[in-house]
Amino acid sequence: MLGLGNSVISGSYSAWSPTEISGLSLWLKANTNITADEDDGGGAVTHSTASGNMVDSDRINAWNGVSPTTINAVQATSADKPRWESDVADLGGLNFKANSKFMTLSSNITLSGVFTIAMYIRPVDLSNVKTLFALDSAEFFQFSSNKLVRLRVDNNTIDFEESSDTIPTDSYVTLILTRDASDQWNLFVKGDSVYTTEQNWGTANQTVTGGDGDFTIKNIGSRSPEANNLNGFIKDLIIYDGTALNAAERASIYDYF
Repeated sequence: MLGLGNSVISGSYSAWSPTEISGLSLWLKANTNITADEDDGGGAVTHSTASGNMVDSDRINAWNGVSPTTINAVQATSADKPRWESDVADLGGLNFKANSKFMTLSSNITLSGVFTIAMYIRPVDLSNVKTLFALDSAEFFQFSSNKLVRLRVDNNTIDFEESSDTIPTDSYVTLILTRDASDQWNLFVKGDSVYTTEQNWGTANQTVTGGDGDFTIKNIGSRSPEANNLNGFIKDLIIYDGTALNAAERASIYDYF
């Protein structure tokens, strides 16, 4: 399916921009700055969202940051490349399919203090561990089940766990992970059809003891070395270094996604 153009995706966005919040360090945007250098069968192509010629199941080699950010997500190994999806519901996102796809940031991001990570995603399978982003087995953010989201920092674990609520696999949700100036961690969840109002997932205001407190991200959709790969779609990923979004700022992110 060729070139369902940017109007299909960008029309859902508000005039508000993530640049209106300080500390923007990573901005990977749906249907933007995505390139594919192989088709579904591995043949060489030159396809991009900018050219409007992406084809279903194209193998994506780069998802480049939106200005003013300069960090990109890349993948050179053919079998590990996320795929392009032409279905309208998932159009513009990256398909981390079959528990075997991931991307690596062109530069690691190390978050030493206050920060926010916001993602617009649709997991497809949460029957076992699925990594959203990670440095290695000591630092990661993952779905451990459809009720449990696990964070590990310096090999110390925080679990955001619900007794009955679950992360959906049939619709998109926004996840916003924050660490504030009091070193308190929170995970906020909101979804168009499931959680119509923001939910502070699991136990609020959790803390980590031990280690230097730095949280470093290298891979999207996998640990390093490759393990516990995501199976699902990512449409947007935004990181603010130095800002823990307040309620009004989170509302702007929800509306934007």
